[in-house]
Amino acid sequence: METRRKVLMSAYFCEPGIGSEPGLGWNWSLQMARWHDVTVLTRSCGKVAIEAELAKRRLGLSAPRFIYLDLPPALRSMQNTLAMTYWGYRAWQKAAHRTITELLCKAPYDLLHHVTIGTFRC
Repeated sequence: METRRKVLMSAYFCEPGIGSEPGLGWNWSLQMARWHDVTVLTRSCGKVAIEAELAKRRLGLSAPRFIYLDLPPALRSMQNTLAMTYWGYRAWQKAAHRTITELLCKAPYDLLHHVTIGTFRC
């Protein structure tokens, strides 16, 4: 039997029941957790839906674990308008880098995987 790997995923968008990028982040998390121990770093805008769906599904050991990271309120407004989305995304990525570095100091991961935004523009 293969050992379950420890996977740390970065999903800027992640929310069940929604299509496009949020659905992509959610589904990557669920599917990867079928075979590996998954921790997902994402924003808290989907937290209520994520926690409700996890409770409803009762996935047990195969449930991904979520860590929620938000920008400070002064910078969060950058994420709320289309014109500023990419600046907010870049600021979140910088904050995510710091958080991931802290997580790696506490425990090793076998794979780091970024799953959303699905673009190479940034």
